[in-house]
Amino acid sequence: MILVTGGTGHIGSHVLYELIKKHASVRALYRNRDHINRTREVFSYYESGEDAFNQIEWVAADINDYYSLISSLRNISLVFHTAGYVTFNDKEKDKLYHVNAEGTANVVNACLESGNTRLCHVSSVATLGKISDNLPVTEGILWNHGKTASAYAKSKYHAEMEVWRGINEGLDAFIVNPSVIIGPGMWLGPGSMLWQSVLQGLRFYPAGSAGYIDVRDLAFIMIKLSEMKITGERFIVNAGHMAHREFLSLLAKGLNVKEPDIRITPFLSNLALVIEAVRAFVSRSEKRFNHRTIKIASENLSYSGEKLRSLTQLDYLPVEESIRSATEIYNYIKTKNI
Repeated sequence: MILVTGGTGHIGSHVLYELIKKHASVRALYRNRDHINRTREVFSYYESGEDAFNQIEWVAADINDYYSLISSLRNISLVFHTAGYVTFNDKEKDKLYHVNAEGTANVVNACLESGNTRLCHVSSVATLGKISDNLPVTEGILWNHGKTASAYAKSKYHAEMEVWRGINEGLDAFIVNPSVIIGPGMWLGPGSMLWQSVLQGLRFYPAGSAGYIDVRDLAFIMIKLSEMKITGERFIVNAGHMAHREFLSLLAKGLNVKEPDIRITPFLSNLALVIEAVRAFVSRSEKRFNHRTIKIASENLSYSGEKLRSLTQLDYLPVEESIRSATEIYNYIKTKNI
């Protein structure tokens, strides 16, 4: 049997669907029963989704509760660890470390204690180092962010270190480092804030670019690598790169709203920070972005996926097609629910 942590999340729900398509027996962890409906919705996007959803064995467990976690690994031969916490608000660094680093340490220890349990850990390109001269980042680049790294990046880096520690202790494991994850259901997960901002008529766009991967490709690749018996390796998973303006414009077109048309200059970024500080104060909520997130958004980030491509010979869904598919599904759901 196969276990998926974070089964109610964007990645986890698609991994579950791909596994059931392959007739695998699956168990998924949840902390909040109401969140299971997110997975049910994701399954509804696809053929025989309801029948597939009903094949999941749901278990209430928390990766930060070792005893519930080790109990959930009974009769499990493979774990897809997709659970995690995503925010770029550095004030939540304690929660980020607790869930991402300490939670992953628990998963690693539980797999070691269970014995003969293989692990696929979902990390992020945020844990990778940077190269000067705008060369693509590869898996071999060492962490070199220093003080400029976000609390999220640091927490995921420490999570990776726990996996490498487990590998050194005999754990059969590998790591995937996806770039920005897009595709159907991104409006339910960490991408929901961006999605809603575009729907509400986002006018501004940052100058930089990023790498992207469709969540369906990511799920397929994770399962493919698990079948290949790869161990002690990490893989960048990236379909292609796109300027933020183009990405946001394609998303806006697919959602039938106005495209962003104002580039964020240094002056506008400072103005935006002031406005955001006022909004957070009045609404008694956390800031949604800061100097660091604006700086990152202005960078041209490039990642090489050649290691994975040469190993698997797989073709990825183009970024444009991923956006088109996601917006079509979203529009159909909203029309059906009217």
